Amino acid sequence: MPLSGSKIFSRYILGAGAAVVSATLFGAVPALALNNKNEMIADPSAYFPGCACSSVFFSFVLWMIVLLVIAMFQYSEWREKKLSAYTFSIIAIILAFIIFSIPFGAFTYMLQPSNFEINEETGKYHFSQYGEKDELTGSYTRAEVEDHILKSRTGVFSSWIILGVVCIGAGLSIPAYLKRRDEKKKQAQPQLRKKRKSKGRIGTRVTKPRDEKAKKGKKK
Repeated sequence: MPLSGSKIFSRYILGAGAAVVSATLFGAVPALALNNKNEMIADPSAYFPGCACSSVFFSFVLWMIVLLVIAMFQYSEWREKKLSAYTFSIIAIILAFIIFSIPFGAFTYMLQPSNFEINEETGKYHFSQYGEKDELTGSYTRAEVEDHILKSRTGVFSSWIILGVVCIGAGLSIPAYLKRRDEKKKQAQPQLRKKRKSKGRIGTRVTKPRDEKAKKGKKK
């Protein structure tokens, strides 16, 4: 069965969006370096706010693409049963929490002391400060590493909590508002006059013959 134009277009959008986000997150964001063996930037102080903001931005782009694909499938001409605004808002809020939680969860996993190995000879953690492939130009002492990890984790957790509060607030307010709005629209619509119910007299009326009507007229 050949695919319709909307399906093909939506698949291209989804594939392109996934490719862009994946290439950016896994190839350009320095916070995805798990340890100093990775020659990308592995600076624990860079996880928040810089890398967190970048990841949140691309998560927002991915969220918009997903919502666009859902809208194209649900509100197209060939779709008979379409999502209401109430249901679509709930789906959008749940997807927002899931998609934005992915980078926060990844950063929480990465920001562990075991992912930042201390060089036993120098007693410091060495990393590539500017993304050099051959040289490790940055270094932190054990205390500095722990301090940066604590600050970055605090920022990530705070952002995650704020996201959860926003999603809960949106989930309680937006769908309820849309439901009330739909109810008001239904109430404001003019009600069509209903047909009068039959009292059972149809077919029971007896008509007099023409001759009897003519006789009555002559008597008068």
